[in-house]
Formats: sequence, structure tokens, C-alpha cells
Amino acid sequence: MDLVPTLAKLFFIQTTLPKGAVNLSYVQSAILIGIGLQFKKVEDIEADLGLNAAQILPQFNKVMKKFTRVLKSVFESDIEKKMDAESKIKQSEAQARIAVASDLKQSLAEELGDEEGTQLLKQMKDDKSSFLKRIAVKGATEDFDAALKGRAQIPSVVSLPKKREAESDSESLENMLEPKKAAKKQKKQKSRH
Repeated sequence: MDLVPTLAKLFFIQTTLPKGAVNLSYVQSAILIGIGLQFKKVEDIEADLGLNAAQILPQFNKVMKKFTRVLKSVFESDIEKKMDAESKIKQSEAQARIAVASDLKQSLAEELGDEEGTQLLKQMKDDKSSFLKRIAVKGATEDFDAALKGRAQIPSVVSLPKKREAESDSESLENMLEPKKAAKKQKKQKSRH
């Protein structure tokens, strides 16, 4: 209700809202004027328009829904513009990095020359293959197969037989209650005789 006067001013001034963004009927406009600009109560608007409150309040609700849709679209478009600006900045940063990388690649190629560059690449590949050979797992495939076969014999669930403490507690409670039960039975038998 606090925004109704502001929304009414925005609607009737028609400079800030886009044209045709909110279309109101004459009754809806009269209700908006009465509540938003003249600060009338619904009972006063009933008398002015000759309508019931049951007719005025749904029309007012429709007006508020129309304004909500417009404001939501404004917020969404603002967020979309911000996201587009951020994505353009990120794209320009990525393009700058690509340009720097290509310049670096060209300068390395110029400095090393074709023969030195190919020798350097070959040496890097040899270093990589020797490194992989050093850290490779040694053993034949039969050793791995035997290890995997032994794994199938290991059970997936292990249970340990153990007497639960709760069972022993329940037995002790039952033993304690038996004398009390016997005493109750004796009282019942005495009362019957």
C-alpha cells in the first residue's frame, strides 16, 4: 500500500513508464486515482463509484498485478543488461589472452627457429616418455589378474557375533518386575475372596 501513490503518479504522468506498458479500464483508473492520489478508503470509493467493495477490491488487485508484471520486466531487463556487459568484458579478456598467447608463440618460434623448435619439442616428448616409464607400475597382467581374483573372495559385509547389552538390560528389568507382578496378583486374589 505504500507504493500505490508512487505507482499512481507514474501511471498518470506517463513519462517514466513505457507507453502501453499498463492498460487500465476506466473503473480501474478511477480506483487507482481514489486510492493512490486522493488517499480514499474503499468505503468512500464505493459511494463515489456506486460499486460494492466486493467489486472494487478485485479490480484493484488486477491493477496491482499489471504494475507487478511491468516492474518485474524492468528488473529482468536491467539484470540482463548487466549480464551482457559482464559477458562482453569476459569475452574481451579472453580474446586479449588469446592474442598474447599467439604473440608469445610467434616470438618463441622466431627466436628458436624451425630446427631448434622441432628439436626442443622432440626432447620434451622424450622426457615425457622416460618419465612415464619410470613411474609405470611394474608387473605382468597375470599378477593383476591374480590380485583381482583374490578380491572376489573377500566378503562385502562383515558381521560380528556379540551379545547386545540391551538384551541383558531387558532381562534384568524383567527380573526386577516379576516380584512386583507377583505382589499385585496376591492383592487381587485377596480382594476377590
